[in-house]
Amino acid sequence: MKNALYWLWLQRAFGYSACVADPVRYFGGVKQLFEATENDYRACELFGKTRSFSSSRLRLLNNKDLSFAQSILEQCESFGIKVITPEDVDYPKKLLKLPDYPAVLFVKGDFVTLNERLCVAVIGSREPSDYAKTAAHEITCALSSQGAVIVSGGALGVDSIGHKAALECKQKTVLVLGCGIETHYLSSNAPLRAEISQNGALVSEFPPTLEPTAGSFPQRNRIISGVSDAVLIVQAGDRSGTLNTAKHAKNQGRPLFVVPGPVSSSLFAGSNRLIREGAKPVFSAEDIFVHFDMVYALQGNTQPEISF
Repeated sequence: MKNALYWLWLQRAFGYSACVADPVRYFGGVKQLFEATENDYRACELFGKTRSFSSSRLRLLNNKDLSFAQSILEQCESFGIKVITPEDVDYPKKLLKLPDYPAVLFVKGDFVTLNERLCVAVIGSREPSDYAKTAAHEITCALSSQGAVIVSGGALGVDSIGHKAALECKQKTVLVLGCGIETHYLSSNAPLRAEISQNGALVSEFPPTLEPTAGSFPQRNRIISGVSDAVLIVQAGDRSGTLNTAKHAKNQGRPLFVVPGPVSSSLFAGSNRLIREGAKPVFSAEDIFVHFDMVYALQGNTQPEISF
């Protein structure tokens, strides 16, 4: 929670999913960025390059009142939520390589060591076919049982299948939310979120009680792919929201794996197009392990040897 007040100020001043890496680096740290004056901001060579760091944000940048940030910290303490900043050792190193890394991560549960384990995002349709359900469950079980951390967004369908498969294998899983952890969004999946908070972690860049918006889920998606070493897509239609995460994965340089579908099925039109554009077709967990030069044990509970 190092310099949490300043990182919370930065998040509010710049906005969610803003490219904060360069301004923080330019000023020598988040505290120095906070202490800078309007003249300092205007003199910065980065000023005006993005909407988040421009004249339209000066009112928020010049507001040095930290009471809002303090209230968020107090709220998190009451909910038992950890606040992790980019200066903390638990902050995922893979996220720090992104220009739009989250200024703050709110975490409930046991934040598994994402820096030392292979992390695979498992995402797909909210209304998967029986074929997709089977593929998602079998591949995710194999990944999880061999030590991979399963990351997803907690939605109905493929996301939930991935989380549940990890829990069935007695492994931890990470659910990245597009809203505050303490909101009642998607109440039908509340039991799953509760179980994950006890056997994994709920993660969000949004304050605990902030309700979701249309834009918060695309913002969330960059974190799902950003903390992952690979992204596995199980069924995506031609206009599926899953394709947004695939776009983030490509931009972030994450390998994209896709379960192929019937060429005549519109349910897999997006999936098959991704394969045509260069994504790797996947038929088993072994295809993913081989990509990372990992030893895949077909039997037993031996974790794979990581060498990437």
